[in-house]
Amino acid sequence: CEFMKFLVDNMLGRLGRWLRLLGIDAKQVKRNSTYDEIIFTSLNERRILLTRSKKISKHRVYGIYYVKNEDLRKQLKEVIENFNIKIDEDKIFSRCIICNEELKRIEKEKVKGEVPNYVYQTRDEFYTCPSCKKIFWEGTHFELALQFIKKELLK
Repeated sequence: CEFMKFLVDNMLGRLGRWLRLLGIDAKQVKRNSTYDEIIFTSLNERRILLTRSKKISKHRVYGIYYVKNEDLRKQLKEVIENFNIKIDEDKIFSRCIICNEELKRIEKEKVKGEVPNYVYQTRDEFYTCPSCKKIFWEGTHFELALQFIKKELLK
């Protein structure tokens, strides 16, 4: 799976975020992209297009997978099973859920004033996205996501 890269259409935005959260390279299609732009990105970057659109599924791209399920949990399982993806626990939370860039560790002192005071006082590890500069830390969302992943996907 480390060489498998996806391009996720806007109908599957939540699926794309969860794939990135799992550490999977899943670039989101830019809003208002034309079919030509989507096709170019898929071919140029060798990305498999994940879509629910019957129209685009008729075009020639690097690879395409039509996601059948509407429910997010079922979509995740469908993609993971279809592509035989092995979830690497060390890669979970390693990508920006917005930009898809790999997160970089940042010194705690550098986030002072950038994160809530309580978070700064109670957390020691922080990560940042080199692209959008968003700062991440292990909070309650992290714990809830990890519980979901362990219960639903790491069986």
